Amino acid sequence: MFKKIQNNIVPIFIVLSTVFVIGFNLLASYLPLNNIYTNTISDKYSTMFTPAGIIFSIWGLIYVLLGIFAIWSVLTYAKNKEIIDKSLLLYTSAAALNCIWLVTWHYEYIKVSIIPMVLLLISLGYLYKFFILSTVSRVIKLVFSVYLGWISVATIANVAIVLNTFQWDGFGISQHSWTTAMLIVATLLGWYMLSRFKDKAYYLVIVWAAVGIWIRNPEDIAIFAVIFFLIISLLLKFFFLYARTPLKTE
Repeated sequence: MFKKIQNNIVPIFIVLSTVFVIGFNLLASYLPLNNIYTNTISDKYSTMFTPAGIIFSIWGLIYVLLGIFAIWSVLTYAKNKEIIDKSLLLYTSAAALNCIWLVTWHYEYIKVSIIPMVLLLISLGYLYKFFILSTVSRVIKLVFSVYLGWISVATIANVAIVLNTFQWDGFGISQHSWTTAMLIVATLLGWYMLSRFKDKAYYLVIVWAAVGIWIRNPEDIAIFAVIFFLIISLLLKFFFLYARTPLKTE
């Protein structure tokens, strides 16, 4: 029995890390940590780049996907041992960094919170590269596409909030203009992932976040224009992809 556990120690650690990060996030949100709800702090330090509250429901999808990854790592460990072993350190680090960020956020160490957020983004970036270039199933690739997509947006939002706490004047440029610029950066990231890796999931997460930003700023024409571009670009990508695909003939 001990030998069996020893032989499967990597997927066991992945399962434990998954249970820990999901449990910690849920407790932080509903207990709540430091007697402050996560969305209360988001509203307190919100900028124009902060999406509407409903958009954060994407965390529910991320939790489900992480659960799928944990189960997959146990059930397919013998077949995918090499890539699962390589992902262990980064995956457990990402779980720990996620929790550390929550602590800094809930205790309002806002300036410090950018450190675990950036490190989380880097960890997920490497995990994404491991899996997106591998031969694992699309569902497993989806886990890190969605997670990385959301943390990419969250990092930009976190930077905006930190700069706001420093009372940065944006070189005299309005918050509206900076929000539009940050949305354009997110759009370029999404377009790169779509073009380089054909990653529609990452791109759709960017669209989802952009829609949330527009919901909070419904009268902002520039933000609406960026969202319109995102959606049209995706539709055109699909059109040209299928237009180049020859029809099968009997």
